[in-house]
Amino acid sequence: MSKKSFIAQERRNMKVKAKSFEAWKVIMITLVFLSYCVGMMPGEKAQAVYDKYLDNGIFGMAFFFVLVGFGIGIHYHKKFINLNKKNYLEFLGKKLGILYPLYMIMQTVFLILALCSHPGSQEIKTLIVKYIISIPMLQAMIPKAGYYMALNPVSWFVSAIFLIYLLAPVIGMLAARMKRDLKRSGLVIVGLIVVYIIVAGPLADAMVLKQDMPYLFLMNLILFCIGVWLANFRLNIRIETDRSAGRNLLTGAELVVLVAAVLIYLGTVGKYGIPAALLRLLLYVLIVMVFSYDGGMISHIFTLSPFGILSSMVFDFYLTQYFVIRYIGTPIQKRFGDSGKDIVISIILAYIINWCIVLVIKVIKKIYRKIRYRVSSFAGDLGTDGVVDDYLDDGYEEIDQTNINTEAYDRSRLDPMAVEITETEDE
Repeated sequence: MSKKSFIAQERRNMKVKAKSFEAWKVIMITLVFLSYCVGMMPGEKAQAVYDKYLDNGIFGMAFFFVLVGFGIGIHYHKKFINLNKKNYLEFLGKKLGILYPLYMIMQTVFLILALCSHPGSQEIKTLIVKYIISIPMLQAMIPKAGYYMALNPVSWFVSAIFLIYLLAPVIGMLAARMKRDLKRSGLVIVGLIVVYIIVAGPLADAMVLKQDMPYLFLMNLILFCIGVWLANFRLNIRIETDRSAGRNLLTGAELVVLVAAVLIYLGTVGKYGIPAALLRLLLYVLIVMVFSYDGGMISHIFTLSPFGILSSMVFDFYLTQYFVIRYIGTPIQKRFGDSGKDIVISIILAYIINWCIVLVIKVIKKIYRKIRYRVSSFAGDLGTDGVVDDYLDDGYEEIDQTNINTEAYDRSRLDPMAVEITETEDE
């Protein structure tokens, strides 16, 4: 396969996989959002369903930070190699330019609502102190109950993202400078996973009991680092696996899900579930290798879409649960299996909720663009100067026909992940 053909094929593959990647980020954010709806369920039965299947925010958060690290590692790989002060400030400006104003609006609204409840003088003082602490967005590292979630729980999550963004360019630079060094990259990934297992296992219950959120932030930072190094590993193995073996042994989506599977199983049960978790990991590796051959329908079903990844995880869960419970059958592993089933069901529910929201948004956009199209056509009939629009069937994308560069437009439509990979390969 020529280099040009290979790049074109890689671009098409990454375009499809990027959709799956972004969909999973939205699903995990949905899980985090649902975890904040505590006490809002009508009735005891609804609350029981919420507690068992929807309150999985820590899992969603862990998966989300792995995905964020992977996406940033792919998209900013070129800039991280030559990191300087200008690139660092541009990265922060792009990431925080919209996030910080919305965050401050949220905090101000919460402060006003809290003051409207007529608190006492001491409570007013505490509220103002918490508001001031939340301004620099560093409260996620404050080891004091009531302050790390300044005014509302969402502020901790935003603060954790901000702190990780501050460190992301340095982490990305360390990963990106390991050019073609698969052994070192692989050892770093394995080391980070081992550290996560050591931290997540013994301290999982302690964190929940003590509400020690700085430890939770450090765990999420480890997950982010795993995602960044996975991106670097993926970029380094791209040519070797595709050209020499004629297939993708592990593509970007599979790598993320593979590591996320470890984190799901280890992070939800603590140290007692590690033997069963490692067994599941082994089975999952076999599943990925079986269904990773390029060009087959089975490969597309099981690896290139949110449905495929979900199907693979469900298959993995039931196969492993059957083996573990039937042939090992200890109470600890039974408990592990139950928690795994809850996680799978929560993903399915979040997936359904997410696509319901997407469907509503698509319908609204279609209605809006149809109205706009008719207004534009009516204006054209009256003889006014209008823009010539080509409304495509999927999404009614608007194209200026008077000045268009076909190749540039095709590239701009791709996900930034795909464009960045293509540019890197061209070099």
